[in-house]
Amino acid sequence: MNDKQLRTLAYSIAQFGLDKKTTDFVMQKLNKRQLKSFVMYYKKALAKQTIGVTSASELTSAQKEDLKQLYSNMKLNIEINPDLGAGIKIRHDDTIIDFTFKKYINDTIATLNT
Repeated sequence: MNDKQLRTLAYSIAQFGLDKKTTDFVMQKLNKRQLKSFVMYYKKALAKQTIGVTSASELTSAQKEDLKQLYSNMKLNIEINPDLGAGIKIRHDDTIIDFTFKKYINDTIATLNT
């Protein structure tokens, strides 16, 4: 299998799900180098389909619904991290949108130090 085929396979499997039969096929048909490439593409595909949401406190049902509507074709991974102070951080692939109190304080301190 060439690199383009491995990428297509990984993205397709990420979209439709990984089951035992598919896992067995991948493990039997791919050599070590191909398997490394496949796993890399599979992780990238999953990252593109997942939105990571970190909040300082539990989100209300209305906030969760808003996020589901905003990212309707994505899987939401919601985490609670009280260390953020307040606000919300949204991560999609390599993009991070940070509206947390902790970031605001750190930015303010950095501005005062310059």
